[in-house]
Amino acid sequence: LIGSYARGDFNLWSDIDLLIIADFNGNPVQRLKSIDFPPGYETILLTPEETRKMRNENKKFINDVFEEGLAIRDDFKLFH
Repeated sequence: LIGSYARGDFNLWSDIDLLIIADFNGNPVQRLKSIDFPPGYETILLTPEETRKMRNENKKFINDVFEEGLAIRDDFKLFH
């Protein structure tokens, strides 16, 4: 869980931001087409390799995820 719900500063108009890290196939657009989320959810789909690369490159987005995000499940042990 990332974004305003993870930080606790959400409001009535906030969407629920999710980062899902899994062994996805295809490009990001194909990934989003393969998963059907209800309205009000904003999803980002990354592979473990993409996540590790972003961390190694010190990308602000992924640094914020690991600092402010709430891991619901961590099968790849990325948050340890």
